[in-house]
Amino acid sequence: MGSRFEDLNLTPTQTEWFCRGLMDLAGSDGVHESEQEIIEEFCASSDLDEAAVARLSALGFSASEAKAHLQGRALDAFMTTCFVLAYADGQLSDIEGARLQSYANDFGYDAAQFEQAHDDARAFLISSLAKEIKNHALLREIGAAIGLSES
Repeated sequence: MGSRFEDLNLTPTQTEWFCRGLMDLAGSDGVHESEQEIIEEFCASSDLDEAAVARLSALGFSASEAKAHLQGRALDAFMTTCFVLAYADGQLSDIEGARLQSYANDFGYDAAQFEQAHDDARAFLISSLAKEIKNHALLREIGAAIGLSES
């Protein structure tokens, strides 16, 4: 997720909580095909096979329990990735926004940290698009639509 988290190495336990949280968020308003692809990509890159993913899915997710395992940069990466996942179907729904705020509350994540994760996700999405779209006016328009300023 950009250079900010490139050197982050999650422990197996952190990876499992990450996966469980992504599945929980995606399921909050119905799993979209794009969300499923992101989750599958994360799990595959983390060496979680289908049986492991099914087991983790059955366990569900509790941010208050995950708090013991996701802290510092791992928590920042988790929250940022959750925002990216929420935008995967084209919009951050009210249900996803409420779920993300609930996670933030349970993790003790303050408003500034929450907004930073949201900003990091939007910047990541725009930079990903910029690699494919060379129309800079369109990129500015997309950025403005998701709440990014040019500064």
